[in-house]
Amino acid sequence: MRLSAVLTRDDLASLIESMTPLRIELKARPRRYVLLGPPSLVELVPNAGLRVRGSARFTWNVAGVAVPVTLRAWQALLAPSVAVRDGAHVLVLEPALEALDFERLPAFVDQRIAQAINDGIAKQRERLMWNFTRTLSYAHALPEALSPTSRFELRPAGGTVIVTASEVRLTVDFRARVLRPRRLEDPLTLEAPPSRAATR
Repeated sequence: MRLSAVLTRDDLASLIESMTPLRIELKARPRRYVLLGPPSLVELVPNAGLRVRGSARFTWNVAGVAVPVTLRAWQALLAPSVAVRDGAHVLVLEPALEALDFERLPAFVDQRIAQAINDGIAKQRERLMWNFTRTLSYAHALPEALSPTSRFELRPAGGTVIVTASEVRLTVDFRARVLRPRRLEDPLTLEAPPSRAATR
């Protein structure tokens, strides 16, 4: 059994716009964060992922002085894949920072800020993950009138994700089975009746 879900470029653009402005923590002490503005570009790159571009602003300490910094443009690629984590199938969005365009900053400051933003994005990886085994699994006890008592179970067994210029398609494979008590499934677990010699 298979289930496919399709997200178009317009679906993804609306989703990202609803998430912005988005604040990403860069460092706890001193507290630093970058505020990402609404996207100016959302596009699907075939066989690669979702590319997003926008502007951002934050404050950076230079020689102990808080300096407001404006990013004219940032660009990142979110690459989707299906992986197994702790025995569960998950959809992972791997973020990669592709470009940063600063306004009037020395090159050495650019590099430090870029590294801090990369580190901040890396911390978001756990949030950019969907455990579809947990979400899509289903189990239900069958009617008591059926003997032996059984339970129907439907669980994801894997999946694939495909990116085209117009859509992202996630296909999930399912495995269905009926679970019965082990003692009724496996005759080897049944105890043999005592022999006559043992009862004398």
